[in-house]
Amino acid sequence: MPKYWMIGSGVALGVLLIAAIAVALMRDAVILPEGSPERAVQLYLKAISEENFEAAQATLSSDLKERCSLEALYSRSYARENLDDSRVAHDVTNFVDDKAIVVFEVTQLSRGGPFDLNEETHDEHYTLVREEGEWRISASPWPYQGCTQPRIPIVKPTIVSATEPVPATTTDTAR
Repeated sequence: MPKYWMIGSGVALGVLLIAAIAVALMRDAVILPEGSPERAVQLYLKAISEENFEAAQATLSSDLKERCSLEALYSRSYARENLDDSRVAHDVTNFVDDKAIVVFEVTQLSRGGPFDLNEETHDEHYTLVREEGEWRISASPWPYQGCTQPRIPIVKPTIVSATEPVPATTTDTAR
């Protein structure tokens, strides 16, 4: 009899755990205030999750659009995969000079097998600027962080011919 009680308790606990995770993942999305920097980030993440890369790029600043082309957005399928098992919630917005720093808490779930479910939470910071009366992301657009690197021009090396080999010098007196 005690054996069945332990098995029943374990099954009940497992069902409660699965139900709690399901409820947490199925919460309705909160729509952030229209025209706010938080809403701009929310629209960006929604566009990425729906693979609407034109809409995602429209939320970027003009400077960032130059560095994060549509081709770059299309070619990085792993970024969308980062959103598949993620829960994203607005944490805080701070204003510094003419910029808004928006922090979202990202909780990512990963499965390692039928009985293994890992949860990792971290913050993502978005810097936004106002352009044409709208907030636009100007740096660190997770999950496409690679797009933010400025393009570095390729410089061809200058070849200088040596007329005579230069003898090596040493200060080692032990030889």
